[in-house]
Parts: sequence; C-alpha cells; structure tokens
Amino acid sequence: MSFFARLRWPSVRVRVAALSGVMVLGFAVIGGVFHAGRGDVERALDTQQIYNALAEKAYQFRVQADALKVTAREWTASRLAHHGQAFMDQHRALAAQLDQMNAAPGADLIAADIKALGLRSTALSEQAAALDKLYKQVGYQAEDGARGALLSTAASLEKLVRPLASGGEPDPLRLWAATLGMFNQEARARILIEDTILGAFEVEQGRFTRAVGRLGGDTAEAKPAILAAGEAYQAAFNTWAEVEKKVSGEGERLTGQFDLLVPALEQLLAKVRAEAQATNTHLIASQQHTFTLILWAMGGALALGLALTLLVGRSIALPLTRLQRAMQRLADGDASTEIPSTKESDEIGAMARTVLVFRDNARERERLTGSGREWPPWRRSAPARSAAPSAPSERPSTRFCPRSGRPRATSRRRQASSRARPIT
Repeated sequence: MSFFARLRWPSVRVRVAALSGVMVLGFAVIGGVFHAGRGDVERALDTQQIYNALAEKAYQFRVQADALKVTAREWTASRLAHHGQAFMDQHRALAAQLDQMNAAPGADLIAADIKALGLRSTALSEQAAALDKLYKQVGYQAEDGARGALLSTAASLEKLVRPLASGGEPDPLRLWAATLGMFNQEARARILIEDTILGAFEVEQGRFTRAVGRLGGDTAEAKPAILAAGEAYQAAFNTWAEVEKKVSGEGERLTGQFDLLVPALEQLLAKVRAEAQATNTHLIASQQHTFTLILWAMGGALALGLALTLLVGRSIALPLTRLQRAMQRLADGDASTEIPSTKESDEIGAMARTVLVFRDNARERERLTGSGREWPPWRRSAPARSAAPSAPSERPSTRFCPRSGRPRATSRRRQASSRARPIT
C-alpha cells in the first residue's frame, strides 16, 4: 500500500521536480515543434527560391528573345552585315541561356517546354543562316553580288545609250526613254518586289528591244553593243529579282519562327510562374502552420504548468496550513487537537509525525499533572512555601525519563539524604 501511496503522493521534492520537469518538457516540445516546422519552412523556402530563380531565367530568356526579334527586324530592313552579325551573336547568347535554364534546379517541370524552345531556336538559327546566304548573294555592299552586277550592267547600258540621245533624233530618244523606263521599274523593284512591277519591267524591256531595232544611220554601228548591254542588264535584273523574291520569303519565314517561338515561351513562363506561386503559397502555409503549432505547444505547456502548479501548491499548502493550525492550537495548550497528515509518506507527513510526538508528550504531562497524586506532608503543611519555594533545594524538580517518557519528581534534599544514608 505504501508503494501505491507513494506513487499517488510523491514527496515534495519530487512534486517540485515534476513541476520543473513539465516546464522543461514544454520548452523541449516547443523546440521540437520549432525544429520540425523550421525544416518544413526551409524546404518550402528552398523550393520557392528554386522556382523563383527558374522564373527569373525564363523571364530573361523572354527579354533576350524579344531583343533578338528587334535585331532581326533591323537586319531585314537594313540588310547590313553588322546587323546580321549582331543577330548571330544574340542567338548564340539565347541558346546558351536556354542551356543554363535546362541545367537549373527544378527544370524537370518544364523539360518538355525547354525541348520545344530548343527546336524553335534551332529552326530560327537555320532560317537566319539561309537568309544570310541569300543576303550575300544579293550583296551586302552595292558593288557585291547580284545587286552589284545589276548596277554595273545598268551603268554600262547608260554609257552607251545616253550619248545617242544628245543628238535629238527621234529613234535614239525613244531608245533612251525605254532605257529610263527600265531603270524606273528597277528602282521601284528595289523598294518592293511585286509581280506588277516585274510585269512593267518586261513591258519596258519590250519597248527597249523595239527601239533598238529602229536604230539606223549613224547609230546603226552602236546597235549590236547596245543590244548586248541591254540583254546583260535584263539578265542581271532577272537574277537579282529572283534572289530578292527568295530573300523576301526567307525574311517572312524568319519572322514566322519568332511567332512560333512565342507560344512555347509563354507556356513555359506560365508553368514556372504558377509553380512559383504555388511554392509561395506553400511557404506561407508552412509558416502559419509552424506558428500555430508553436502557439498550441506554448499554450499546452503553460496550461499544464499552471494546472500542475495549482495541484502541487494545493498538495503542499493545504497540509502545511492544517499542520500550522494544529501546532498553533497545541501551543495554546490544547493537547486534544488532532494532528493531520500523519499517515502521509512525504516530508509533510514526517513533520506531522514529529509534531505528533510533542502532542503525545503534552497529553502525558497533562495526564500526570491532573491525576490527583498525594503530595508530601511538607508540601501540604506549607502551602505558601509550596506555592513559592524560597530555597532552590526545596523546589521540586520534574523531569521525564528518556526511556519510559514518565515524569519523575525529586528534590535536592532527598538526593542529599539518600547520599548521607549509611550503606548496610
């Protein structure tokens, strides 16, 4: 029974230690919750940083693609070699940025979109290479390629026809007018290649051929050279026009490649932004969950600590209060008072049992003093002396035997008479 009683009512030190242990346990639980929540928050934060970095790379790729599109427009409009070189350099940077995005953490989410962008980027590069080849055929400089041949043949033809028109004769003037008509259609074709312009050039070409056939007299000797120069000019124009048609088609295809690149890029950006938003939401939820768990842990530890404090305080304060009241009554001379908590196995029980010894001694003393025992004749004949003895030897001495606990009354006179009694 004492074992179960000890389990039910542990010692005061155990109760105080349990109270401290509960507080320590509460801090440990809070620390554990904080550690677990911190790990969750850190993982969510790492994921958020990964997808935010990926979204930033995708956004930079979009900016680079837009800059490349602007450069492509400048290249097709100006047909300058340095614009073409700038396009190639920017495309290489775009491809390198795509490789970096493919190697970045979290790229598995957009692997298919990156692959599609890679295919579009390759097609864009191939289209740009084909357009650059055509530009080289046309000629980046005025004296290069088909354009250089066209300008050269046009200059040769003009050198032959213009002097003939200075004489004012009708046939050379008609020939010069037909030549100027071809030059005019050529100038229009440089601005925009259209079938109507090419048809108008053929009409002027026919006028030129007929005007050459009408030449006679002094201008008849220049007729074969003019005819050969006209044919060379017409062949150069046709070659140049054919290449220009290809250039126009390739330029449109290059712009079309950008139009195909944009949807794939927008889909990639939408996925990355959605995942980044989801990770941001998860991070906020993790932080709130961790904060809620910490609050619950703190509240639980506080509530348990308060409950245990009240329980421990009550289990200590109430017995001590009862024992203090009993001791006060005992000090007031009430030897009949009951001593509480004497059966407890803790420190308060030990204190109560100690007080119980004093109460029992007080009861025994009271019993002996109130039992009506015969006093000696000298005490009865001298009440005044008994009430206030004048000599220390006549004052009775009451002591308690340490073994029996019973009082004994002796006087120094009796002790002296016993010592003076002869030994027989």
